[in-house]
This record gives sequence, C-alpha cells and structure tokens, in this order.
Amino acid sequence: MLAAAHRERGYLDPETVEGIARELRIPAAEAWEAATSQHEFRFEPGLPARGCAGVACAIQPGWREPTLPAGCLFTCFAPPASGDERPFPPDMVRRAGPLLASWECGWAGFERARSLGPQAALEELAASGLRGRGGAYFPAAAKWRAALRHGAPLALVMNGEEGEPGVFKDRALLCLRPERVVEGLAIAMEVLRPAVTIAFINGSADPAAEAFERALADSPVAGQVLVYRGAGGYVLGEETALLNAIEGRRAVPRPRPPLPVDAGLFGMPTVVNNVETFASVSVIFRQGAAAFRSFGTSEAPGTRLLSLSGRVARPGIYEVALGTRLSDVLEEAGAPPAERTALLCGGPSGGFLPAAMADVATLPGRYHPTGAMLGAGGVVVLEAPGDIRRAALTMAAFNAEQSCGKCTPCREGAPLLFEQLSAGETSDIDELAEVVQAASLCGLGQMATGPVRSALAFWPEVFR
Repeated sequence: MLAAAHRERGYLDPETVEGIARELRIPAAEAWEAATSQHEFRFEPGLPARGCAGVACAIQPGWREPTLPAGCLFTCFAPPASGDERPFPPDMVRRAGPLLASWECGWAGFERARSLGPQAALEELAASGLRGRGGAYFPAAAKWRAALRHGAPLALVMNGEEGEPGVFKDRALLCLRPERVVEGLAIAMEVLRPAVTIAFINGSADPAAEAFERALADSPVAGQVLVYRGAGGYVLGEETALLNAIEGRRAVPRPRPPLPVDAGLFGMPTVVNNVETFASVSVIFRQGAAAFRSFGTSEAPGTRLLSLSGRVARPGIYEVALGTRLSDVLEEAGAPPAERTALLCGGPSGGFLPAAMADVATLPGRYHPTGAMLGAGGVVVLEAPGDIRRAALTMAAFNAEQSCGKCTPCREGAPLLFEQLSAGETSDIDELAEVVQAASLCGLGQMATGPVRSALAFWPEVFR
C-alpha cells in the first residue's frame, strides 16, 4: 500500500502513511518504520531526480566527491545514468550461453519436472549440483530439502531486488528471457508445493517487472504467484530483511537462528532463491543435469552471468562457465593493459584487485583475503591508481547510506569508515574495520570493510 501510494503521488506525506495505518488497524509507528526503511521512498514533493552514484558513473568526467545519498541506477553499461529505467538492451549481451539462449516456445522443463514427480525432480536438481546465484552459492537442492523436512506449509520467494551497484544481470534475464525465470519458478512450485509463492522485484525496475508479469500470465502457474515491488535497499539481498519487507515490517535482518528454511515468511519454512537461480533450474530440466554439468567445474557446475562495466571497450553481460579465468573475460571485453588497470569485484561487499592478479577462476569464494570476490558477478574495470580513491569513497558512501541501522557497529561504523577515508585519516581504520566486520549482525556490515581494506592494501598512497 505504501508503494502504490508512492507510485501514484511521487512521495509519502504523514496523512498518507497514517491513513494506511488506520486502514490496516496497525500503530502509525509500524507504518512509519516500514516506510522509512525503504531507501527509494521520498517524503517531500518536488524533489529532483537523483543522479547515479555508482562506480561506473563516478569515474566519468565531472566527478565530485560522494555525499549521502549515494545510490546506483543500475545502467552501469551506459554511464552516466539518470532518469527512469529502460528495458535492458539486447546488444549489451556480449556473450550468451544456456541462460540467455533464445527461448523455445512451450514449457518443456516444467512438463518434465511434473512427469518426474516432486521427489525425482528434487533428485535431478541435486544431481545438477546447482548452487544459488545470489552470491552465497548455497546448494539449491539442500536448501529445498531443508524446508521440506518440516512437513509443514512453506513459502517460496524469488528475490529480484538486485540492489548491488554494478550488477544488472537479473534485469537482463527478466527483460530478455522472462519465460526462463518463470519456468524455473514454476518447477520449484511443482517440487515444493508452497502454500504461497512471491516474486519480489526491485521497485524501480519497471521494464523487468512488466516483462516478468507478461510471461507469468502465459505460464502454467498464472494466477498463483504474488508479485511484490520493493522500494530499494541493498540490505534486501539478505534473506530475512527481504522477508520482513514482504511482511510490511522494517526491512532489517533477523537474528539467526532460526534460518528462513526453518521459520521464515510469517513463520513458515521458506525457500528464497535469486532470479538467476530460477533461470538455471529451467535450463537443468530442459537439458538435463548432465548437460548442465558440462559447463563449469565439478564443485561449481553451470554458467554464471557477469555484469562488466567501467573502463572496457565492450561493457555488458557475459555468460561464462564457472571456472573461466577472469583475465580471459577482461580480454574479450577490451580491458586496458593490466599494468595500469584495477578491478572492483563483488561491489560494496567485495573489494579491489590489481588486474595483474586477475588470472583467477570465476568461482565462489574470495579472490583475495582483503575482499575481492565473485559475489553476484559484478566487475567494474578501473584505471589504477587514478580511479581508486573515488571508487573506494563511492563504495564506502554507499555502505554508509544503505546500513539499515539495526546494529550499532554497522550503523555508526560504516559512516565513520567513509568519513575517515574521505579525510585521509587512515591510521586507525584497521581497528575500526575490525570492529565493524566482527560485530555487525548481517553481511552488509560484516563485508562493508572490503573495499576500504583492499584499496588501502594495494594503493595506500592515494589516501594520503
């Protein structure tokens, strides 16, 4: 209701928020806490459209040191970005594989899953070795089994928030191959038999949501999926914060345990998977587990979508087999010579890496102890050392803005990291970073130190 009112008027005023609270018969404070925890809601009329403060835009001419707010508009392949989102351009798919291949009419993958039955279909998923594509890479079949073991009504949630600067691969899938995503979701519904299924899509990603809803309307599960639109917040990549947002609560992480597979949405066992994960499920049931395993490695099979932006000749989406050397992708994209190039890998939860160290495999886990990692597949190519200071400050500002405020180490520590880095006061940053990393409640705070630590490790001179 808040999102609908905001979409209609362009902002939320006290009369609107408190009127919604009265209609729902909840305290006004509960409506306000939900509204103020969503980063894209505005509370005054006539505010100008916000320009993008993502890294690919920050390195364009005319850069100014970032201030808060410092969000991303997710058009990193065509900087500088501004205005409303447009459909993902097909020519920005630079390399396509099974996930982005042309869609064959019909729902063959869903029909195969239905013919196998839930148990055999779950065994097929396990045989494929699919790991979640949201960034944590947890085995998909293990997550589904963990929710099913309770023998209770469960919930199924597709996370299409995609709030990480420099990542636009879910938008590409939803705009260009929405049927593949819908089919994967339908297969999950066939296996899990959920009591409720929700597709949660970023509130600004209108073209992606519209394409998904059109595909859903023509699918075998038409009318069985609730589509929710978010209102921003990087923290929604954390499963329990996403579930709180769906419940109409403040979008903050919950303590663990319990895990969502034990007690998630409205207390039900809940499976949350990423858009790319569901697209991979469709590929598995159309082509078979063995064909899926013909790509990637034994421990991490299949393909992965990389979002490449920054100082490359050919930015865009690259679908590569897991295990592909990152340096090979950079060469294909037309990156500058490695000796004067750096990479931001993993966005605000990752870190920087000299391109000379990019001869690493695109696999789950860290590329370097200071923070760089595969994560959700975002890679921003930078000039080193010229772009490093502005890129590090941009990521530090983003983490400070996006802190949900629930835990003190992140709420207070992330802005302090940004302030100290801006001022060049780096002598105590390691101690501050250790506190933020060790004591924060969720991954946003625990990993917010990566860009700062990695930039200082490789290019300390640019902050003096």
